[in-house]
Amino acid sequence: MTRRLRVTRSGGFAGLRRERDVDIDDGTPATEGLRALLDSGRLRTAGAGQPDRFVYRITDDADLDVTVQEQDLSDDDRAVLDDALRG
Repeated sequence: MTRRLRVTRSGGFAGLRRERDVDIDDGTPATEGLRALLDSGRLRTAGAGQPDRFVYRITDDADLDVTVQEQDLSDDDRAVLDDALRG
């Protein structure tokens, strides 16, 4: 069975929202990076947001629901999430 995730980025200076459904099993570099990030345990729901910063949310149809503030991500982890949003 294919595992589908929804990756959402909202907030920022303009308050824009970007969302994309991702087939985590498609084998592309973007999804491999996302899979590795999820498996790493580095994504944890953290504290309050900050003005003009992004908020990332990753959900699936089962039990995954993680919300991470931009300031709580490393540059590499943020790049992985942004790559997943671009496809």
